Amino acid sequence: MEFVDHGNSGSAGSIRHPLNMVIEHMLKTGGKPLFPSSAFFPWLGYGRLTARHMPIKWAIVMSVTEKTLAEAPGKRKAAQFEKAAQKRLDPQARAELILEQALRLFSERHFSVVTVRDIAQACGIQNGLIYYYYENKEHLLRAALTRAIGLTKQTYLDPASSSGPPLQQLTAWLRAQVPLAAMLKQMNKVMADYSASIHRDKITDALIKDLFDGEQTLLETYLSRIAAAGISSRIDVTKLARHISLQIDGIFFSANSRDDDRIADDIESLCEMVESHLMR
Repeated sequence: MEFVDHGNSGSAGSIRHPLNMVIEHMLKTGGKPLFPSSAFFPWLGYGRLTARHMPIKWAIVMSVTEKTLAEAPGKRKAAQFEKAAQKRLDPQARAELILEQALRLFSERHFSVVTVRDIAQACGIQNGLIYYYYENKEHLLRAALTRAIGLTKQTYLDPASSSGPPLQQLTAWLRAQVPLAAMLKQMNKVMADYSASIHRDKITDALIKDLFDGEQTLLETYLSRIAAAGISSRIDVTKLARHISLQIDGIFFSANSRDDDRIADDIESLCEMVESHLMR
C-alpha cells in the first residue's frame, strides 16, 4: 500500500508520503505508533482523519489500512500460538512430529537436498532439538521409514483371525490401503529415491526388504485360503501374490509420477480385477 503526495511540490508520485513510513512501522510492530503521540504529526491522526480533513481517496485507503493493521497482530498471534503448541508437545509426540515432517519433506524434494534446518523449521523447533532424538539425517531417514512401514504393517492382519469369506478378506485388505494413501504415497516416493541412490546402508535395505517380504507372505496366505475354499483352485499363489503386490506399487508410483489423486479409484479397480480373475 503506497501513499502519494499530490501537493503543489511536483507531479504525483514524485514525493514519498510520510504516512507510508508510519504504516510500514505499524505493520512490523503490530500497530505500535511510530511516535508517543500524534502531536508530532497532528495532521495524520493515526487513521482518525475523515473525508473532511483529507481527499476522499485517502479516506478510503486509510480504512483499508486500519483493517490491515487490525488483522496483522491476530495473524501473528495465531502463528505464535501454533509454534507454542508445538513447543508444548511431550517428547514422544514431538518425535512423531519430526518423523512425519521429515517423511513429507523427503518425498516432496529429495533426501539429499533436505536439511536438518528444513525439518526443524517445518516442526517449529530449534535445529539442535532434532539431534536430541536422532544422530544425523541418515538416522532420521531410517526412523521415518520405520515409522511409515510400522503403520503400514498394522493393516497386515492374520487372515486366520479375520472373519468373512477369504476373497472378501483379501479385497478388504486392499481397500485398507486407502486411509493410509497420503503416507504410503510419501513412503513409496522416498523408497524409490533411496533405491536409486548410491548412498545405501544395510539397515535401511533390510527395512524395505522386510516390508515387501511381509506383503508377499500375506497375499500368499490370503490366496491359499481362497484356493482351499474352492473359489479358485487353478491359480499360482506365488505368482499372483507378486502380481498383486506389483500392482499396488504401481498405483502409488503412478500417483507420484503423474501427480494425480486417483489412489482410491485405482485400488477399487484392482479389487474388481482380482475378483474377476479369481471368480472366473
